[in-house]
Amino acid sequence: MAFSSAVWRVVVKAGSVSTPVSQLKSLQGLFGLGMLALLIYSGSGTGLYGAANFNYHRLKRGKVFEWIRAHTPHDALIAGEPIFIDPIQLFGERRGFITSETAHPFYSGYWKEAKRRMALSLRANYAGDVHELLELVEPERITYFIFDRASLTGDRLKRAKFYAPFHALVKKLAQQRRPEQYLGRKLTALSRETMRLVVPYLDNQAIVVDIQALRKYEALLVQDH
Repeated sequence: MAFSSAVWRVVVKAGSVSTPVSQLKSLQGLFGLGMLALLIYSGSGTGLYGAANFNYHRLKRGKVFEWIRAHTPHDALIAGEPIFIDPIQLFGERRGFITSETAHPFYSGYWKEAKRRMALSLRANYAGDVHELLELVEPERITYFIFDRASLTGDRLKRAKFYAPFHALVKKLAQQRRPEQYLGRKLTALSRETMRLVVPYLDNQAIVVDIQALRKYEALLVQDH
């Protein structure tokens, strides 16, 4: 505000020597402010760089959160790769088991539980089979799990990383088996009939697994493999 006022005064004063007309002064001042606005606009960006918390389009990670909002019960508890499901509360309008955005060490008791949930979610994202996933998520009463498909590609597994204190865990999980041996990869190889029973949503970024259905059709999944 002070800089804008200074620009106005300088421009108006500079033009007032030969033209004392007040209307012209106003035009000169507006011209000065316009030039200032142009300078600010041309020298600034959008501010939306990187993840930037929630500063991204609601469909940046596909339509998975739109699907969650429209097709899951209001009391559903959603888990998944913690960074990938950051928008679950905002865009999906459902409870998140834990997300990167909610895992803050503000209070020691809260952080202890947040760390436990973060580690559990990461282990589930890198699960190798149905039994391993169910053993992790069923005791927590999680109803849907979202796999981050990109995290299970060969290139991402090779250079897997995460922020402290979970980096060592993620690196270990990403190197414990071949890419095609992760459950998130195996699910895409199921027959169409079997997949329809346990995977209610699938796109090129996310795989949503219905945990109750997964337990119900566990034997069928093993047979399909």
